[in-house]
This record gives sequence, structure tokens and C-alpha cells, in this order.
Amino acid sequence: YASHIGYCLPRQFFERARVPSTVTGDDPRRVFWVGTQLEWGLINRVRQSGLLIGDQVHVVSKEHHVSGYVDFVYGGKPRPDDPADIADYSPEWQSYLKTYKAKVRKAWPKGVPVTAVELKSASEFSVEKQFTDGPQFHNTMQGGIYKLAQRDGLYPDGFPEIERFQLAVIAKSSAKMLVFDILESHVEKALARLDELNDAWPLELPACTCGVTMGWEANYCPYRTDSGGCCGDGLIQGATEEFWKLADAALAAREGGQDG
Repeated sequence: YASHIGYCLPRQFFERARVPSTVTGDDPRRVFWVGTQLEWGLINRVRQSGLLIGDQVHVVSKEHHVSGYVDFVYGGKPRPDDPADIADYSPEWQSYLKTYKAKVRKAWPKGVPVTAVELKSASEFSVEKQFTDGPQFHNTMQGGIYKLAQRDGLYPDGFPEIERFQLAVIAKSSAKMLVFDILESHVEKALARLDELNDAWPLELPACTCGVTMGWEANYCPYRTDSGGCCGDGLIQGATEEFWKLADAALAAREGGQDG
């Protein structure tokens, strides 16, 4: 998954092999539900502005064995309001949107640059830290995958060329927002991680890096143990039958190549 490519690589190896998570009970990440509500609210506002081109845009790379959903893409010139929508708006909100769109047209007579946005919610502490230190690694890797997808021509037919790829981080309590550009360096790092993972599949488990790139990662790893460890080699025994067939075929091909 594009959203996981910045995390420890064994986690993605296990997920691809359909190894069951070792974590049971209430998931502390349920707090992410709040972020979902913020995302919905922001996308709805962009839709009302007339600038939304698409949301949850699905991109799939068969070459790199990765897929994901871009939160939303906006840009161009404000589109006309849907009569069915504005019928539910208050007169004040209709007036505001009319004024807003007029200002947008004046500021960007050729249209707002087409922009793909990956939206993340975070605590106030995290947002303040990112303001000082920059965006979190795993989020830039996800954005890098979506920028790579355009390079590889993976967006839907007829989709406009995306001019900017951005990561937006919004504070859950104050709604403060930071916006970071996704750079070519992020694309190259994400591609390197994909290559490492695909080169290892399905015979060699990559080294665990939980807690190395991001100190908190091990606490949320779905393959952690009560003793504090995670991503152990023995977990692969829980993989599906399909995985073992694939692994046996790959091993036979490797041994056959060595014999040759």
C-alpha cells in the first residue's frame, strides 16, 4: 500500500503475504477516525468552491506492485454550482461562495494549478514539531508514490496533468494546517524502498527498522509482541498457502538459474 511504504519493510512483506496481525483487542489507532472527519469536511469545502476534480483517486502500479488512493485533486477554474446542492445552502453561504469564486477567477485567470493533496491529521504537538522539523518521513513517501504514479501514467484516462503534489497536515483541535511540497527526492526515496521490497519478495525478509526512522513506529506495528519486539522471522509461518506456492516457485527458479 502506498500509505505504508514509509513504514518498516517487513510489515509490508507480511501484509502482502497475508500474515495475520499479532495485535488483538482495541486498536489505539481508532483515534484516526477524527482525521477522517476532518478530511471529509475539507473535501466538501473544496467541492463547494467548484475546484474539486476528484477525491479518493485510485492509482495502481502493476510494475511496482503498489496501489493507493490520493485524498483529493483540485484546480482549474471554479465550476458552476449544482442547483441541487445550492438549494440547501443558506443565502449567506451562497453569497459567500459567489464572492469567493469571483476572487479566485481574478487571482488565477488561467485557473488554479492542478494540485494533488494527501491530507494527514495530527496532534497539536506533532504539527508544531513538523513546523520546525519538516514533514514526517512516512507521509512524504506516500506522496512520493502518488507523484511517481503520474510519471508512470497511472491516473485515470482524461485526468488533467497534475502540476503540484502536496502534503497537508492539519491539527485535530485547532485546525491549523501546514502544507509541504512533495519533491523529486521523495519520489526517488519511495522508489528505492519499492525496489528493495520487490527485490526481496518472496524469499528474503527485509531487515526490521521499526523505531529507527520514526521513534514511535514500533509502538504501532501490527506485528509487535508483548515482549516489545516485532517483525520476527517466525511470523512468516502464518502466511497463506498461495504465498508458499509462490515462494517455492521462486526458490526453484533461483536454484535452477544457479545450476545453469
